[in-house]
Amino acid sequence: MALANAICPDSRRLSSKTAFDQARSLILQALDLITEGTLETADLCLQKANKLAPNNPDLQFALGLFHEESGDAAQAQHHYEQAVQLDSCHAQAQINLGLLHGQNQALGQAESCFQNAIASEPHLPEAHLNLGNILQQTNRLPEAEAAYRCALRVEPTLATGHRNLSSILLWQNRHAEALQHALKAAQHDPVNGETHNALGAIFKATQQIDKAEACFRLALETDRENAAYHTNLAGALVDAGKLNQAQYHYQQAIQLNAMLPDAHHGLGMLQLQTGNLEAGWKNYEWRWQTAQQNKRRHQGKPEWNGESTPDKTLFVYCEQGLGDSIQFVRFLAHAAERVDSIILECPPEAADLFRTVRVESLTIITADRTPPPFDFQIALLSLPKALAATLEKIPKGVPYLRSSSQASPIDTQLSSQKLNVGLVWAGNPQHRNDAFRSMQWTDCEPLLETDFAQFVSLQLNASDKVNAAIAKSPNAIDATAHCRDLAATAAIINQLDLVISVDTAMAHLAGALGKPVWLLLPFAGEWRWMTNCDHSPWYPTMKLFRQPKPGDWKTVIQNVVESLEITTLPVDVFSLEKYALETKKNGRLQKARLLFEKILTHDSEHVESISNLGNVLLALGKTGQAIETHSAAQELAPNSSQVIFNRSLALLKTGDFQNGWVGYEHRTNLPHYEVFQSRMQQPKWQGESLAGKTLLVWAEQGFGDTIQFCRFLRLIDRDGGRVLFECPPEMGSLLNSIEGIEVIKRGEHPPQHDLQCALLSLPRIFGTTLETIPEPAGLNLGSALPSLPGADQSKLKIGLAWRGSRRHETPEPREFPAAFLPELTRPGSAQFYSLQLEQVDSETAFTRDLIWLNESLTDFRATAQFIQQLDLVITIDTAVAHLAGTLGKPTWLLLPFGSEWRWLEHRDDCPWYPSMRFFRQPKPGDWVTVLSTVKEALRLLPTPTAAHHLKQAEAALIQSQAQRAAEQYQLAHEANPKNPFILRLLGNTLGGLGRAEAAQEKLQLALELQPTDPENHHELALHFAGLGQAEQAIVSYQRAIELNPACADYHFNLGNAHYALGQAPAARSSFSAATTLDPQLAEAHFNLGQVAQDEGDHLAAAQSYKRAVDLDFHYVDALVNLGLTLKELGQPELTRECFELILQKQTGHPMAGVNLAKFHLEQNHPPAAEAACRSVLEVHPTHAEALLNLGVALQAQNRTLDAIAAYEEIVAHNPDYPDRQFNIAFSELMAGRWQSGWQHYEARWGTDNPVFSPRHPHVQAWNGEPLSGKRLLFFAEQGYGDTLQFCRFAPLLSSAGATVIIECQPGLKSLLESIPNVEQVVEQGEAIPAVDFKLPMMSAPLVFGITPENILNGSDGRYLTAPAAEGICSEGRLKVGLVWSGRERSVLNNRSLPSAMLPELFQQTEGIVEWFSLQKEETVEAAEIITATPNVTRMGSQITDFESTARLVNAMDLIVTIDTAMAHLAGALGQRTWVMLSHSPDWRWMPQRDDSPWYPNSRLFRQPTAGDWVSVVEQVRAELSRLAGR
Repeated sequence: MALANAICPDSRRLSSKTAFDQARSLILQALDLITEGTLETADLCLQKANKLAPNNPDLQFALGLFHEESGDAAQAQHHYEQAVQLDSCHAQAQINLGLLHGQNQALGQAESCFQNAIASEPHLPEAHLNLGNILQQTNRLPEAEAAYRCALRVEPTLATGHRNLSSILLWQNRHAEALQHALKAAQHDPVNGETHNALGAIFKATQQIDKAEACFRLALETDRENAAYHTNLAGALVDAGKLNQAQYHYQQAIQLNAMLPDAHHGLGMLQLQTGNLEAGWKNYEWRWQTAQQNKRRHQGKPEWNGESTPDKTLFVYCEQGLGDSIQFVRFLAHAAERVDSIILECPPEAADLFRTVRVESLTIITADRTPPPFDFQIALLSLPKALAATLEKIPKGVPYLRSSSQASPIDTQLSSQKLNVGLVWAGNPQHRNDAFRSMQWTDCEPLLETDFAQFVSLQLNASDKVNAAIAKSPNAIDATAHCRDLAATAAIINQLDLVISVDTAMAHLAGALGKPVWLLLPFAGEWRWMTNCDHSPWYPTMKLFRQPKPGDWKTVIQNVVESLEITTLPVDVFSLEKYALETKKNGRLQKARLLFEKILTHDSEHVESISNLGNVLLALGKTGQAIETHSAAQELAPNSSQVIFNRSLALLKTGDFQNGWVGYEHRTNLPHYEVFQSRMQQPKWQGESLAGKTLLVWAEQGFGDTIQFCRFLRLIDRDGGRVLFECPPEMGSLLNSIEGIEVIKRGEHPPQHDLQCALLSLPRIFGTTLETIPEPAGLNLGSALPSLPGADQSKLKIGLAWRGSRRHETPEPREFPAAFLPELTRPGSAQFYSLQLEQVDSETAFTRDLIWLNESLTDFRATAQFIQQLDLVITIDTAVAHLAGTLGKPTWLLLPFGSEWRWLEHRDDCPWYPSMRFFRQPKPGDWVTVLSTVKEALRLLPTPTAAHHLKQAEAALIQSQAQRAAEQYQLAHEANPKNPFILRLLGNTLGGLGRAEAAQEKLQLALELQPTDPENHHELALHFAGLGQAEQAIVSYQRAIELNPACADYHFNLGNAHYALGQAPAARSSFSAATTLDPQLAEAHFNLGQVAQDEGDHLAAAQSYKRAVDLDFHYVDALVNLGLTLKELGQPELTRECFELILQKQTGHPMAGVNLAKFHLEQNHPPAAEAACRSVLEVHPTHAEALLNLGVALQAQNRTLDAIAAYEEIVAHNPDYPDRQFNIAFSELMAGRWQSGWQHYEARWGTDNPVFSPRHPHVQAWNGEPLSGKRLLFFAEQGYGDTLQFCRFAPLLSSAGATVIIECQPGLKSLLESIPNVEQVVEQGEAIPAVDFKLPMMSAPLVFGITPENILNGSDGRYLTAPAAEGICSEGRLKVGLVWSGRERSVLNNRSLPSAMLPELFQQTEGIVEWFSLQKEETVEAAEIITATPNVTRMGSQITDFESTARLVNAMDLIVTIDTAMAHLAGALGQRTWVMLSHSPDWRWMPQRDDSPWYPNSRLFRQPTAGDWVSVVEQVRAELSRLAGR
């Protein structure tokens, strides 16, 4: 919006300044202030102006602007309306009012406003521009175009006008004009993201995908929070085949704007393209909200969601093109199973054809008819979602459409000698993507020049020139005159043998009719044709021919011609197989595949062809299919060595060495091994001892194989025996330096030997896996190396090998074209040496910049000596690669698409040679991309000077000399100032030295030099993460992922950053992405477990930890956490096994040992707990937690003084460790050292036990101050038993002058009110009256200096009172209350009497004792025993709180109880009480006595040994008999 530019017309000049002039001045001042954002001052100016000239239209305009900037759109609109009422020609007010109407979707009113503005000021560009925007929104494109052009005539440099006009032109497929205006927008506004976005859209539409991607990325750089930019970039990435990156950007767009239709729709199509149909159909529904032309119809009825409604009628309407309708009409049959009848509304030209769909109760109508009544409606392309269609559930039965039985009108024109092939080369020219999915007629001419078929043109709307060419062609006829509608066209197709078509309705029609159809696709095909496949899940008879690069119809037609040739070949299996093998040998793999497949269509069990097809598939990079094919061959011929061997190559390529080596052994049974029969006459060595024997190992294949596998010779355990190695003569001098091996040259008669073994059998014998590949053989080349000719020490020296030894003129698929060599070897900072053995005349023009060594490369030793002096070797798959790799020389291996098994797949590093890096063809024959990648890698190579410093830095790091390493990296940087790799190394080293600012500077510079390298973003992210700057790290991690979303490490580290910020859902998402990309990444599974454990989902956590352990059996942290989660899941034995396993792997592991000790304590095995703690202390003698748990274990064995010693050991190293003081308190109290015990017991408030969290923090703690006239809160802090035991000290506080308020647990209030001189008792949760001090109950003994001799026990040992319950009779027998089980919260779960002991307790008591169970809760086992015992009465139903319990206690003659609250209640009531104690009871019962200073009327019955309840029960039963007088 233009603001205050001469908004007021000139007024009459007055002799003095009028109110109008003053108001005008104030308005202008206010407009300036609004522009600056100083709204408060602007408001004051406007208020003054309003008083001077309230009806001034400029004032109303300014007020509107002020309210709009203040966020009050309604007030803004009101003032703009006032302005135009006062002055209808106020153009600026009209424009701003129009913009507000547009924001409110009042597009008609907005248009009127802009038209009025134009009428008032026709030279105001903003008015024309905004009018164009409204017209574009209402799809009036010609009018919008005119408006934009008017704006540009007024203001030719208006970038927004050029941008918007470009968008209109693009929508009309006027690409050249659109590009012209987008470039003008870029000229006038080069940094605007919308400009880059517009350019990207044009380049995408014209299939200039690389340019489109670059422009969208530039747009995104201007605003990374712009969801539309992410969406557009994702669309370009889909077209480029970068589907992982595309998915990432769609998801980013949705995260930024969850309601962006284009993002959901794009993601949906991507999901459908990649086979994720379930998610894809859901997102595909967003198509209705995009800018497409199709709109929902028939919305008066509810939309069907797939439910079964057998009595209802479903209305289905076609919504898109004829092809879509043909493709999706198949779903009607499935929908018909769930409804009574279906009405299909379709285009008129499809009606007759769709009437052939075999669905009962199907009515076909056209859109011009009023539909019959129906109950539900749905769009045709929404049926798959409603029916939950997946790839497996796509109705694949064809034909599902049928042609009429009438004769075709072209029958007489069809050939009886050739294939009759329908041909369609173009689609609907109105389709936005038609220019790229359609061919030109001239593209088809190579087809018509063949004699394989007669072509039948089905191309509608062909030009007169094309029709004339068809009429003249001897191999073509035109049938389009008979294609009146789809049904008529189907009748013609039905007479054809094959249809060849671009992506148009004709292809769908042929597929639906079950006719063979070859579909010709552009590089970026539609979602329905999936990706990287040559067949369609939608049409079983369809075969796909894809452009290898955008616009490349030539290759597509070549492949079609080739396929036609094969289709027309006669079926002679022998001849076809011979032709196929020759074709494969010449590197024409796709054609060879077709030939083998043709054989198998006629003889599906032809084993040789199945196996050869597997070989071809392997060479084409389709390893999974290759293994399946070889497996099928092996099922037919399980004993065929050739088949088993072929399958082994595919297994080895996947890294399945275990199975691969076994099958690989069958090579020795193949015909070409007959030359080695003399070697195989001796017994085959299988790895047994060589003591007293001689073993001959013989090289069997090429030079490269020999170099690669001679590493295994060192693994042979001679055990006093002798090992001979026979190798090619050219390698003898190189390999005779291998220690312990006697080398003999092939051709020499080998010495007498007892055993023999082929060299490539050694990996099987040694059980070699990817993880156990031994290092390359150590080769001794001597100290005297021949000098490199022409060597310039200031330049890198690089060796080149681009082909093997030529056996014929035809290049092998593995050869790198010599014509590309000048691109690599141009004079610069490197010298290039040829490692080829011979020069070829045809290569002379391309190798002039090379230094040739061929005359000096006399054998492999000489070659190795020269390679040793090079800085780098660039080579194809030849012996040079193996030699350089064995020497540890940096080696770049250039690989064809279907490389040999040894180089594996999907990786750029080599497990055989650590110094080797792979550069793979992304598709067959694509050396161009390899060349580009190598050139970029060469650009980043350090100079010799820099390389020297890099080596020095590496050596310094090995010696932990980080400062020296940084200095060397700095020197390397100075020698190579624009090398981002060196900058990253320098930055990381500086970061490690704590020089964060300098480190970040270097990492940022690396990023500026190479912004498209994801590793630069990743390293910067790691730097931020190391500084604890997780938010900045997340931004950089996300940038790295944008560039390489398939890198699991990036997602993993992003997850760590989210986790550091407490963003659990985002962390989980990132860790899950990491495990999807790399299922073997144990750390990611571990972190997923951490997230789940934090959220309390112990089952999910355990599953993730288990997966991490499965992947890495030595992952101790994962084992620890697995043990902890298993403990939470109630799996004690598995918990124990986890911790014991850790201790086996890592002796003295602290966490494992401590947790194992805790486990044994919980299982009441103190000696085992002691042993676990001591195992930790042997390695970590000062480990506080181990010492702490050792003390607990010792105390549990009644070794109190030893326990105290363990606790005191902690204080020497961890004096402030609160748990140490807390635990030593128990032992000191147990030992009778109450003074220090009470003091140490105060440390409980410093532990992390939630029981001891601060209570009543706003009340002052009492520390012995005078209490006279003070109010004191005496509060319970732990269990019920503790409260009952320590509430006795309340009278002491009263006698000290305090007004005492007791706070207790629920259920104790009425009982504690019996304590004398207590003002009030409140339950926890109730309001606390005003108090002056607070005192925890269990701190009272410290305050009052309590010892065993001065414990306050009240009168007759009673300090609580309650009346006795009435009506409890025993007919003269002893009334004994019984409690045998408490609430198990103790670490030592051993204080309860096992239910199985109850019969022993009750035995022989009938007639003398009437038992009354005061147990609140019973186990099933205990309940059965109680029920079966006649002299036991349950009283649990009468227990409602502690007062009711106290009444029952007082009604008894005796209470028999274990160590629970009942023991304290009965003791506090002065009741005779017998307490049954474990061998190591709680501290309050003290050791080795049968009485208690706390409860004079209590008697203690102790276990003589741990767990011995039998003795306790016998003592109690004997005492009962004595008490009863027996």
